Amino acid sequence: MKLLFATTNQGKLKEALQLLSSTELELLSLDSFKELQSVVVEESGETFEQNALLKAKFYGDSTQILTVAEDAGLVVNALDGRPGVHSARLGSSSADRNQRLLEMMKDKDDRFAQFVSVLCLYDPKAQTDQYFKGTINGRITNKIRGSQGFDYDFIFIPEGYDQTFAELGEAVKNQISHRKQAIEKLKTLMLS
Repeated sequence: MKLLFATTNQGKLKEALQLLSSTELELLSLDSFKELQSVVVEESGETFEQNALLKAKFYGDSTQILTVAEDAGLVVNALDGRPGVHSARLGSSSADRNQRLLEMMKDKDDRFAQFVSVLCLYDPKAQTDQYFKGTINGRITNKIRGSQGFDYDFIFIPEGYDQTFAELGEAVKNQISHRKQAIEKLKTLMLS
């Protein structure tokens, strides 16, 4: 069975393909569809679910292939849940986003944060959608730490650890992350 993992974020794509590699699925990326590579779907939803559906529906309807799209973000207590669905738009690069978030947090004692991942599995033929959510609790550091990862991995320490995702590295992150949890739920459905 073909499954399109629709994302323009190469970090997310690499992580997802690694996590789904043990399945019998024929995994496709947007690289297989030249006409869609430069298309950016506007994430105008107010929830992770709404944004994931917007992307999954667009790419699924365009390719007529079973499609998974994700919306993910960092929810920070001290910032009333921000950046949340706007996590990717907090700055123009990972470094910029991390720096801006650290500036927003500089006077905050409450460092609790949660990474959230919501996958939408969309079937363009049946016009149906299903959702798979993963979360991981942690805290925001006071400075950028580590060299492996993308986006907020450099300032997020998962609960039970003393290092950021960027310090722990890909192998550890792929065992505990919010995306791993959501993909495991998706895999359970796909393999049943």
